[in-house]
Amino acid sequence: WCIFQLAAFRKANPSGQVVLAPLYVETMIGMVMMGLIVIMITFMLAQILAWGEFGYISTAFSLLPILPLVHYVRRTLREKRRLVAALESFDLHEAGCSTDFDREFIHARISEWYGSPEAFTEYVRGPLFRELAGPLSGIQVPIAYWALIAAIETSSLLEFQMSYYLGGAPWDTLLSQFLASVLASVLWRVVCLTLSLNLCDWCSARSSLTIDLLKSFLVWILTCGILYVSMVLDFICQRGGPLTAALNALAAIFVAFLSLGGWNWLCRGRR
Repeated sequence: WCIFQLAAFRKANPSGQVVLAPLYVETMIGMVMMGLIVIMITFMLAQILAWGEFGYISTAFSLLPILPLVHYVRRTLREKRRLVAALESFDLHEAGCSTDFDREFIHARISEWYGSPEAFTEYVRGPLFRELAGPLSGIQVPIAYWALIAAIETSSLLEFQMSYYLGGAPWDTLLSQFLASVLASVLWRVVCLTLSLNLCDWCSARSSLTIDLLKSFLVWILTCGILYVSMVLDFICQRGGPLTAALNALAAIFVAFLSLGGWNWLCRGRR
């Protein structure tokens, strides 16, 4: 019924627009937000346990919740790829209906509109597939969702900014702290999340259990490595003063702009 309804809409409205809004994006982003909250809790727990003196241990413990999150995202994106593959290889003879009446009705309309079941199958695999598979070809997360994720990260980082202020830190220290450890830090983390989601998508193909777990582990290692490098960079730039922190923030803004679709926007503008 689903494929038939889409094809019927396109037949009745040749110039109409079909908007595919997959719900897996909301589910995935919701899990990412929960994961960020858990990471904050584990980070604070590491500080309470006085692990802060052991930087590597504290960081690894704080980022450990990312591993099951990566595995979940990979499985979710695998289902997306399975849906795209099923649409590309659609076969009317293998499609089922709940009742014989539905099957007879659908086949009658298909023969009337497209001439034969084979012609309908070719239409679904061709024009309809290209129209529907576009939004599923990559990971398209609305900017509003990224803003919500950035707000969660910003709220936790502003606590440190407030502690600097209440401690009587000079204005140049406060400015460096905000530019490097709040603004740039949030943007670098958004960039890291976009990269991690794309890695999960690229590595989402089904494989044996051992290889599947290994893929999740490798994506986790890369994600944690990038996060750790970004934190070290922010720390160095913060210590370097307002100018160094500002350059770091500008670089983070530029890279975040490109990673969130800015490159495609620039390419469309050139055309």
